[in-house]
Amino acid sequence: MNVALTFDAEHPDQMVADPVGNAVAILDQLRSSDVQATFFVTGVWAKSYPCLVARIVEEGHLLGSHGFWHCPFGNLTHEAMRLDLERSRETLVDVSGVDPHHWFRLPQGQGVYDATIRHAVEAEGFHHVHWDSGAEDWRPGIRPLDLTRQILSAVETSQITSQVVLLHSWPEPTPNVVSSIIASLQGAHTFVRLDELRPEEVPYWATRSRQDGSDNREMVIKNES
Repeated sequence: MNVALTFDAEHPDQMVADPVGNAVAILDQLRSSDVQATFFVTGVWAKSYPCLVARIVEEGHLLGSHGFWHCPFGNLTHEAMRLDLERSRETLVDVSGVDPHHWFRLPQGQGVYDATIRHAVEAEGFHHVHWDSGAEDWRPGIRPLDLTRQILSAVETSQITSQVVLLHSWPEPTPNVVSSIIASLQGAHTFVRLDELRPEEVPYWATRSRQDGSDNREMVIKNES
């Protein structure tokens, strides 16, 4: 099975001791394991940490857009979505020299079942890239052991030929699980970037099951607002 590790890189929505150090630790572990991943980066994160974006590209990871502000697209007008996508793409090109092409992930996954949002995104040449396994590393208090178990269970019980795993660059538990996940799965599975998957293996617009719990997170965010 192909396993695509994906990391959403945005400024934290919670207090975190060292979000930059967490991102560095993730990159260190990927490099030491010789594994390439995919990073969906917001424009403001790229402007804040250009050296990290440069390192993502230099070390062979795939760079995608995560919007400019990380604002849920359900809160934006059609024109605002267009401008957000345009500004994010221009920023990533300016900072990294790399065009994210059509690789894009909706902030918080919100709007994945909304036809209006889908049309707006696709009009700009992008497709939302969803996920198969969403380890809730963003949830306060979650333990690294629980994160590791979530991901390993999802991969080992999967009935499909690939697994796209969602993680984030900033939560404190995440750097503590990357190496153990890779060590546990390497050999029996192959780690790939998203652009190494066949088109039918990429879960665009949540084309596969809702086993990841993304709807639950969207509901929590909406209820908190």
